[in-house]
Amino acid sequence: VPSKNSRVERTGLTNSPKPIMSSSSDSIALVILNGFCVLLPIIAFVSPFTVFSPIFCNCSRAAAASSPNNDDGHTCGNKIQMPPLAVTSQMLQCGLFAIYAQYLRSNTLLIPNVIGFLLGLVWSTLYRWGMASSFASQWRWQYFLSMAMLVAGAVSAFKFRNPYYSSSVAAVSSVVMCTYPLPVIKRAWESREAALLGSTFMNLAMFLCCISWTIHSSPYVEYDIFVLTGNVCGVVVQGAALWTRLYLHHLQEEPTIPESNEQSPLLIA
Repeated sequence: VPSKNSRVERTGLTNSPKPIMSSSSDSIALVILNGFCVLLPIIAFVSPFTVFSPIFCNCSRAAAASSPNNDDGHTCGNKIQMPPLAVTSQMLQCGLFAIYAQYLRSNTLLIPNVIGFLLGLVWSTLYRWGMASSFASQWRWQYFLSMAMLVAGAVSAFKFRNPYYSSSVAAVSSVVMCTYPLPVIKRAWESREAALLGSTFMNLAMFLCCISWTIHSSPYVEYDIFVLTGNVCGVVVQGAALWTRLYLHHLQEEPTIPESNEQSPLLIA
């Protein structure tokens, strides 16, 4: 297992700021922050359930009522409107970090990423059966490319004793996972379809997760420029997604004035 000093030398952070907060167990604030940094990612990994459950529960009810199948072979008309990037990036990022953690024998890093990978695998696989047809090609290449990169990461780490392929690609994919609404925010704004951003709970869970890790990776706690960069991007993008949701919700609540086809009596000659 590489020492902390060797990690600092590899990443070129020898002149990085020293942590101000103590890492001792008597630092209540740090203990609470560490707890959030462990708990909030797991909540974020579970959060796609809020997108999948309405789709598959409605399908189950339709099947129980003997509803006819539609052209896609599904028993309900509801489809997942969220692009697959949110779940495929979770599967890839957590899988690669799990490989890296297993190589280093780091249970602290391994446990949450194994949970995230397994959940990401479930969500990515189930996505195939509930997606809108317009996302079929996106799902296909993202799913199978992620699988290929996971296999390459495992071979690199355990056959060639080089875990840094996994950690490097995982670091990049973590930025993608934290900022998954970015490609569709403009489209959601123009079409007024908040479902493109995932669920509100997904955006909120990832927003809070990124905030906790932004604080943790800052110079005031345990400085890590790579972790900090990805999570700052996540705070900005997820915050923008939440603001977009709030704006679209406000538009839906605005009363509309119906147009009348009747002429005013004052205009009748």
